[in-house]
Amino acid sequence: KIADAFGGVIETDWINNTDMPDQRCAIKILIKTKDFISNGVSANMICQSFNGTTWVLNNEDLYEANREIENSILSLARKSFLAFSG
Repeated sequence: KIADAFGGVIETDWINNTDMPDQRCAIKILIKTKDFISNGVSANMICQSFNGTTWVLNNEDLYEANREIENSILSLARKSFLAFSG
C-alpha cells in the first residue's frame, strides 16, 4: 500500500487468509535508524474480524508477532549488508 523510502515507512493493505475470510490484518513498519539495532525497527500489526455487518478490531495481543516481524527485518538487513559489503 505505502512504501516511503525517505520517511522509513512501509504499510500493507489488508491481508486476508483464504482459510479465514472473516479475518484480516494490516502491518505498518517504521524504520527508525539505519543501524542494525533492536529498537531501530518498529512493527505494528492490527487485525480485524467481520461480525456479519462490519469489521471490528480484535483485542488480541500481537506483541510476539510484531517482535517476530522486527527480528526478521533486522536479520534480512544484516544478511543483505554482509552479502553486498564483503
